Amino acid sequence: MTAPIVAVIPFGARGGNVRAGAWARQIARRLVDRFAQETAFTLKPLFLVTMPDEAAANGTGYLVFGSTPDDKLAAQYGRGASASHVLSGVYREEDGRTMEVSLVEVDSERSAGSLALPVPEDALPAVEPALGRWLAESLGVAPSTDVASPPAATEAAYAELLEGMDHEVNATLLRAGDAARAGAETAEALAHYLAALGADPACAAAEERLLFVAAEALDRGGADASIRAL
Repeated sequence: MTAPIVAVIPFGARGGNVRAGAWARQIARRLVDRFAQETAFTLKPLFLVTMPDEAAANGTGYLVFGSTPDDKLAAQYGRGASASHVLSGVYREEDGRTMEVSLVEVDSERSAGSLALPVPEDALPAVEPALGRWLAESLGVAPSTDVASPPAATEAAYAELLEGMDHEVNATLLRAGDAARAGAETAEALAHYLAALGADPACAAAEERLLFVAAEALDRGGADASIRAL
């Protein structure tokens, strides 16, 4: 049996919390990172790009985050990514906190499962392992990856990790066209990773990202913020 390949669309967010968008996008990325060494199935990010009319001439595109396509459209996206399944989702802060996700089988263009996961207060770190367990069950596979351990001991630490990752993405997108803003985003990412480690010194994911971003920034000459972070 061929191992499933799941294309993961960055999750969207609904509600008044300005931090929720970063949390949703990066929880999707954290799932991909968490299962990077998995052999029972493969997760890979699926970034949707739109090309506005005014930008079409020079080829400038924009990443679209938080797309929640219907089953047929999700299957079309999956075919383009050579995936067997597509995972999309939305984090809601309306009458309580909920993470809603949907898994679509590409060949049949039908739902392979959906989940509305309540997110109690201070329970944001539990979302990632819960989604990992549900995904494995929906695919009918037994993962070798640890799906039980939360990525951080506290919500404060996990939120800082996710927001740092979001600034890291911004820096990557800006680097080619606006080096100054990219540098500012990199400094923000480092600050969030430090805050995550301040809230949970055992948060290995924050430490890994901090070391990676700081070393990369040093290579580009961004010494001050990187040295301070290290």
